[in-house]
Amino acid sequence: MSATQASFTSESPNTLIESGAIELAQASAALVQVRRGMTILTGEGIIAGHVAALMVDGRSEKVTHLVLSRPCQAPEYRLVSIPLIAAVDDGEIRLNFFQAVLEELPIWHIS
Repeated sequence: MSATQASFTSESPNTLIESGAIELAQASAALVQVRRGMTILTGEGIIAGHVAALMVDGRSEKVTHLVLSRPCQAPEYRLVSIPLIAAVDDGEIRLNFFQAVLEELPIWHIS
């Protein structure tokens, strides 16, 4: 896996990885695999973008967020916390909110 340093919190460094396992709360603690390039859909099935990376907390070593690459003219990256994921099926990730909420997700940028 390739890794890049990011700064999401000042307390501990976070690492970005290309693929990894996440634990969905509603999936009875089952781990599901997520990788760069997977399509991310909103709750109503609209393409929100694609997975650019997975953010791993430096302290817990668990994936805490997906970095969402939005289909815009200028690249835009938003952070999607793992509890906002409703399901992972057939190479797609479905979020538990509608498209209007996308603009409220925190913007991620390399510092």
